[in-house]
Parts: sequence; C-alpha cells; structure tokens
Amino acid sequence: MASIFSLELRRRRRLWIIAGSLFLIMLLVSIWLTGPAPPRRIIMATGKPDGGYALFGQEYQEKLDKMGLKVKLVNSTGSLENFELLIAGKADVAFVQSGTYPMADDPNHVVRGLAARLGHLFARNAELFGQFLVPKRPTT
Repeated sequence: MASIFSLELRRRRRLWIIAGSLFLIMLLVSIWLTGPAPPRRIIMATGKPDGGYALFGQEYQEKLDKMGLKVKLVNSTGSLENFELLIAGKADVAFVQSGTYPMADDPNHVVRGLAARLGHLFARNAELFGQFLVPKRPTT
C-alpha cells in the first residue's frame, strides 16, 4: 500500500513540475512578445522659440502630459538642426520640413531607419488625439 501511495505522490509531483515549467515558459514568451514598456518621457526638437513649430511643440506637450508622457522641448534653428539632433540621439522626435532630409548628414541612415519603422506624419493642420488623427476645423 505504501508503494502505491509513493508512486501516486511521485506522479503528482511530476505533474506539478511540468505544469509549473509550462507556466514559466508561457510567461517568459509573453513578456518577450510584448517587448519593452513605452517611454515615460521624450525629447522633442521643435524650432525657433517664436516660430510655429515651437507652438505646436507646446500644444503636444500639454496634450501628451495629460496622457502621462512628459515632453521636454528643445528649441533649434530649424529642420536641419532637428535632423542633427535626431541623428545624434539628442532628440526622440522632431518637427522637420519635407524635402530637407537629403541635406542632413546621415551616413548611417539613422533617420531613414526610424522613418521606415514609425511611418510618416505629414499633416500640418492636424492634431493628434491618442491614436487618431483628427483634422482641425478652419477658423473663420
């Protein structure tokens, strides 16, 4: 009788070990698939302090702050300097004008790689709310 009890105990222990191992493997795979958490703060290169991109940067800063994302604004002389800040890793996002990338010194194609992964957003007259792009209504 004791040997039957001992065999049953070993069988149950083996099942618990297998179940626990499967659980840990599934947990590790799910962590690996979800990837890292999004950043809690970003650095945004805007433009001249009295320019339109600086104003857009302030609007984004206010809206993203409400979502829990802290935005540090960095003023620059314009699109080329914004590309330089992106390439050097001193800015996470930036406002740039279309067509200025060929003038930027980017031998390793850092910005081109970022654009390929993130996509492009060319909507000057738009606001970003969460994940939806909603056009502004023209003021009369």
